[in-house]
Amino acid sequence: MQGRTLGALLAVGSIVAYVATTRAYLEYKPITYPLLVLFVLGVVVATQPGRIVASPWPAKIVRFFAGYSFTLYLIHHTLMYPAFLLWKDGGWLIFIPAVLVANVVAAVVATYTESRHKQLAQWLQRRISRIQFYVRGEPGIRIRDAQ
Repeated sequence: MQGRTLGALLAVGSIVAYVATTRAYLEYKPITYPLLVLFVLGVVVATQPGRIVASPWPAKIVRFFAGYSFTLYLIHHTLMYPAFLLWKDGGWLIFIPAVLVANVVAAVVATYTESRHKQLAQWLQRRISRIQFYVRGEPGIRIRDAQ
């Protein structure tokens, strides 16, 4: 069996095992981490560049999700926690839509922030350079002049 196929099987098998064995509200317990690590390992193995598969689509999919991963990390708890408070016994019926909503919101926010981080940094730098600060008691010295 080829490496990518093994990786895909590992990813699918571990996520199926995770969903089948993890009870609602115990998603973040350390006992679930090995299955999540196996899932990530499977995705990495399945999407590594090589000559086994000529199609670049698996890497494009991973790049898409990686493009908003930090934004998702920052906002997922803020979006999902209220859903779990409002619908305490919803289980997977609440968890799956909450995950989908968190991903969609993160992807949209990331298109204006994370994916344009260089433009955002330049914009912030231009704005900050216009502000005058007091440096060592001398009024009117800009940050770039004090360096």
